[in-house]
Amino acid sequence: MAFWTDELRRSDVLLRGRVRYELMQGAWRRPAAGQRPDWMDASEVVFAEVMVPIRKVVASASLDAVDWNADLLRGDVVHAVRRLEEQPGRGISLGGAWLPVALAAAGLMTSTRSSCIR
Repeated sequence: MAFWTDELRRSDVLLRGRVRYELMQGAWRRPAAGQRPDWMDASEVVFAEVMVPIRKVVASASLDAVDWNADLLRGDVVHAVRRLEEQPGRGISLGGAWLPVALAAAGLMTSTRSSCIR
């Protein structure tokens, strides 16, 4: 978990598709009751706490809204990601199944690390 926590710290935007966003939110968002699930050990709590404040951008044609420090990306994903890349920052952490493939096909994978496109 320490490796993945450090990877998160290298990015200031998490770019995900709908499915990955919903999975991430279900696992890492603090429950309304306030207590973390019993399955989380200390390293997973740290990971979750690092993830919470990071801006999330969700590419989805089916969601009407997102929350949890997230913005909804609709329409031309390639154009929107090019605009994201123009903004200053540490990096864009990319995850999902179809989204990395679409961005790689458009030539947007500029890093040798597959998880970061900036």
